[in-house]
Amino acid sequence: MDNLLYLDGNLYKNLMISGATNLEKNRIVVNNLNVFPIPDGDTGDNMSMTIGHGISEVSGFSDNNIGIMSKKISRGMLFGARGNSGVILSQIFRGVSDYLKDKEKANAIDLANAFISGTEKAYKMVVNPVEGTILTVVRKASNKAKSIVNDSTTIKEFFKVFLDEANITLKDTINMMECLKKANVIDSGGAGLVYIIEGMLKYFDSNINLGDYILDYKFERDKYVASLNSEMKDFAIVSVCNGDGLRDLFINAGADYIIDGGQTMNPSTEDFLRAFDLVNAKTIIVLPNNSNIILSAKQAKDIYDKSNVEIVESKTICEGLSAMAMANYDDPDFIGSMKEAVANVITGEVTYSIRDAVIDDVEIKKDDFIAIVDKKIVAKSTNKSDCLKELINYEISKNNKEMINVIYGKDVLEKDIEDTCNDIINNNKYVEVNYVSGAQDVYSFIVAFE
Repeated sequence: MDNLLYLDGNLYKNLMISGATNLEKNRIVVNNLNVFPIPDGDTGDNMSMTIGHGISEVSGFSDNNIGIMSKKISRGMLFGARGNSGVILSQIFRGVSDYLKDKEKANAIDLANAFISGTEKAYKMVVNPVEGTILTVVRKASNKAKSIVNDSTTIKEFFKVFLDEANITLKDTINMMECLKKANVIDSGGAGLVYIIEGMLKYFDSNINLGDYILDYKFERDKYVASLNSEMKDFAIVSVCNGDGLRDLFINAGADYIIDGGQTMNPSTEDFLRAFDLVNAKTIIVLPNNSNIILSAKQAKDIYDKSNVEIVESKTICEGLSAMAMANYDDPDFIGSMKEAVANVITGEVTYSIRDAVIDDVEIKKDDFIAIVDKKIVAKSTNKSDCLKELINYEISKNNKEMINVIYGKDVLEKDIEDTCNDIINNNKYVEVNYVSGAQDVYSFIVAFE
């Protein structure tokens, strides 16, 4: 196999399984590369589930035609993509598939061109591409391979050249982004891609047992549906959130469908597509409510052709709820009003640290509570209520906000939030504080400043 000059469909499938297996074995390593030490929709999980969905698509399927095989795997990854890293990974292999679609087998030159096609496809998916990410890793590795391979280059040699350059670039990502340098980590998405390519190369040395790959990625998610109608409506709103209280808040505000998901479990492209079918509306408005879910929503929009889909790019629960307040279907520009509402909300969040870290010169210990505003840590404490008070005092002094709405999580007692909010009101004469249970995971408090 070391001297193999062409890659057929079944061998490509085995390489992808080997790559997926290697990523799964190193999934926690990739997760731990996250800059913020908080529970997250981790990169390793999202990338592993994305490629796993692609593998599930060809379970029991055999075809020597690489164009057919790569298309089926790409389709599975496209529908199963989760989180920004998963969507980008699916686009890389979508571009690979696009190049290989008319080929029965591929040589090293074909593979180099295919990965360049994948690079271009992934860059187009991201509105403002940032260097120092998986995009940089795949671009530099693809270009290096393209410059070196020729008709006599074996398939194994191609992946070795690609992997060597990918590793060099990955190590340098720490110098390309300030946030990576401060956290002293390399890019997690780039690391995930390197583990996939490394797994592909290992297949040639029989260092991976394909029988180890037994993960089942075909699962259903619980969803809350307000009302479904066989008759097509003019408008419907699909929102993403987690927690019974948050679901009720969105449903009561007028959302038609809730996709269960959020920070620690990002919904897939397929979850959105299923929701679009169920709401059955001419225009569907989507509230992702998390920055790591927006790309999956956009990818679903690009695929879906039965309705007009509008993405209101809410990055937090508070932004989503503010947008819901402007969902007046009698206003011809209500979608514009929803987007304006998102831009006018400041969100603060209190969660806990999953490891020791130093972020922006703030020393954090495992299990500390930390308050975050716009990806900046503004307070820390061993007590969640004290952390909330520090967060609110910070934002009041900085932006003179007088209307504060607190959504408290399932780890907070109603008496504790009542006492905490009374203390805040007593110490801030002109501030109005309201609180409601969201019963959400991860975040003890989600705070809207308006």
